[in-house]
Amino acid sequence: MKLLCALFSSALALGCDGAGPPDAGTRDAGHDAGRDAGHDAGHDAGPGRDAGHDAGLDAGEDVAWTRVPGLPEGCVVDTTTDPAALEPFVIEPCPDRDGCTQLVPSWDTWFILMRVDGGVAVDGQGAFWFVRTAPVTYWERWLVMSDGTPMFGIRSLFGEGRCRHSAFDTDVSHLGFTIDVPVAGGDLRSHFVGGRWARGSASLELARSLEGIIPSGTFVQRMRAGDVRFALESAPRFSIVDVPWDGEPTMIAQSATSGGQTYVAASIGETVFYTVYGEHHHVRASSRGEPGRVFLDPTDAEAVRFVTDGVDMAWVQAYGRDRHYRFERIELWSAPYTTRPEDVRPRRITVLGGTNPYPEMAIGAGYVAAREWIPDEEVTVVRVFRLADGARATIYPYEGRSFRIAAAYILPDEIGVQVSRGGTPPQDIAFLRIRLDSLTFEPP
Repeated sequence: MKLLCALFSSALALGCDGAGPPDAGTRDAGHDAGRDAGHDAGHDAGPGRDAGHDAGLDAGEDVAWTRVPGLPEGCVVDTTTDPAALEPFVIEPCPDRDGCTQLVPSWDTWFILMRVDGGVAVDGQGAFWFVRTAPVTYWERWLVMSDGTPMFGIRSLFGEGRCRHSAFDTDVSHLGFTIDVPVAGGDLRSHFVGGRWARGSASLELARSLEGIIPSGTFVQRMRAGDVRFALESAPRFSIVDVPWDGEPTMIAQSATSGGQTYVAASIGETVFYTVYGEHHHVRASSRGEPGRVFLDPTDAEAVRFVTDGVDMAWVQAYGRDRHYRFERIELWSAPYTTRPEDVRPRRITVLGGTNPYPEMAIGAGYVAAREWIPDEEVTVVRVFRLADGARATIYPYEGRSFRIAAAYILPDEIGVQVSRGGTPPQDIAFLRIRLDSLTFEPP
């Protein structure tokens, strides 16, 4: 199926017949819920209400939402670059620490106020994306700068049997998302849409159908954006799909032939990195859409949780498998970025706490952040490791709160983290911008 007959730039779009898309420029709030929220969020949102369609917006406020063109009738997926579509954050000093500023949602009529799922460092400033949902109608995902400036929003309708946007990711100038369209028999047809973004503008320029590419009965649950290609991860029958800007999607890995479940890690230039979780965890890489090859596979350990920013690489090395989710010892390792396994120059950074080799991790500016549960204190913290010397700092959440991810981004002078209230569904109460020079780094 041809997904898009015409793509649009900024607030203007043309449909397949040259007419404007339905509901272009409509007024609405919208919602969203996380990396795969379209599949599991909002179904238990409670009783509906007529006001849900305009939740979070003042009556009479005009917001330029533009319908993605070429979708089947009744398929509602809208995008916007209009900052009026998102209420402002309350920006204030963090209440319990120096060198910290927090962004707190000012909206309060949403089922999920905010759930931060990722971020990126852009020209010395951070950006992060989050989802929010209301009791009925739309759910939204937003890409915003760390000063709270909205860059790009996307929304789709709640409800079983509705098409919806799902996975999302961005690098410094490219963004991508998938659209899932229900078909007879309860299956989904997935499509990929890619574009470019910068301050004050966004354009959608690439559309690819994933029908016949990802296994039947699966959906795209995660992706990684790059300047040359995107990498998509499907589930529950795990596979990795390479989507180049100038070509067609290609399956580069499947669980059945890779020795375990395949999880996308990064897309840098012509290379896609992914981790294989199975009888022996290891990292693979694919260049220019070719089948993946072994990239990291230590002789005396297993390699998992690979991350890279194109300058440094880091991963967990796990020793002495006791069971699938437990090892005798886990360590943080790093190396300068490379795409050739023979050029990897690994070095151990530190021993990590616990026995679970799957901590959430983020990398940037010579640092690695790792989310860690401290059982003696019954708290989840973010550890920040300096790769140059292995020094470690610890970020504690507010009392009674937690961290869901390691970090949205890491800059040379700042780390961006979310604070969660937990519960079901999980959601965040604030986004924290913490100066690195306000942290106390201890030697390894």
